[in-house]
Amino acid sequence: IIAARSVARVSIGHPSGGVRGHGTGFLISPRLFITNNHVIPDVTTARTSFIEFEYLTSMNGPRDSIVYKLEPGTFFLTDESLDFTVVAVEAVNSSGYSLKDRGWCPLIERSGKAVKGERVNIIHHPRGERMQLTIRDNTILNVVDDFLHYKADTLPGSSGSPIFNEQFELAALHHAGVPERDSSRRILTINGQLWQRNDDPDQISWIANEGTRISRIVAHVKRQNISHQQQQLWNDAF
Repeated sequence: IIAARSVARVSIGHPSGGVRGHGTGFLISPRLFITNNHVIPDVTTARTSFIEFEYLTSMNGPRDSIVYKLEPGTFFLTDESLDFTVVAVEAVNSSGYSLKDRGWCPLIERSGKAVKGERVNIIHHPRGERMQLTIRDNTILNVVDDFLHYKADTLPGSSGSPIFNEQFELAALHHAGVPERDSSRRILTINGQLWQRNDDPDQISWIANEGTRISRIVAHVKRQNISHQQQQLWNDAF
């Protein structure tokens, strides 16, 4: 429940107005928010997007979400290969709610927070729906360079969700499914046929999910040349 307070639905803005899709993301410091690069790829998208906390159904029914704007002019850092974006959020929203009061999921620089065979837990907004939990029956299959592979129930819209280990330490940033492939690396369907680009993605034979390891994201950011003010915001994530 505490971890879920930092998780939000991302509404991806369209250049001409409106929303063109949804993802998930979460706070990693009192001001910084992380999601996937393919959810918020650039400053322009960040400026037209917004995030919603408390977009969930409680025992008393659906709650009213708490909306915040993003502030890429204060902090924006992204990387396509690791598929992450870190962006600042307004400190106080239009309703007077302070962002820091939500808490955040602190980053842990060391590796080894998740190992093969360990269970993972995910808090996300699949298909942009109200918050859902994928807990306990999810297992890490492998650690592959910069990524974790794990069995878990996710959908489009889960992109950018936090992957926690059994102790609810932040281990990875969810970003993609891993499809089954033939010897020529071609994607296969659930019927063993070749999947074509225009086919329904629901027909793909998914064998795992993939998340970017938090330790790899931290190492990447440490190599960047950022301003003193931005460095202070980043230091607050630990």
